[in-house]
Amino acid sequence: RPLTYRGAALFVNVKVERGGRIRAAVLTAEGDPVPGYALEDCVPFSGDTTSGRLKWRTHDRLPGPGRRHFRLLFELLNAKLYSFRVE
Repeated sequence: RPLTYRGAALFVNVKVERGGRIRAAVLTAEGDPVPGYALEDCVPFSGDTTSGRLKWRTHDRLPGPGRRHFRLLFELLNAKLYSFRVE
């Protein structure tokens, strides 16, 4: 589902089991990866937290908010995602 947001950081409420991870990609409204924000660019996150910040190799902030719509794609390996937020 396309979304808009205000803020620059992506936080997750997640529980990652041993050997697991969560990664996220930022996609265009059409579903294409935004350059620098593909799953492969995301720094894998592990742990059990309500405020885990996801980052990408060359970006620690989301693409600038505005009138554009984006999609988020989450990849979970031995993990449970309860919620996410943008601040």
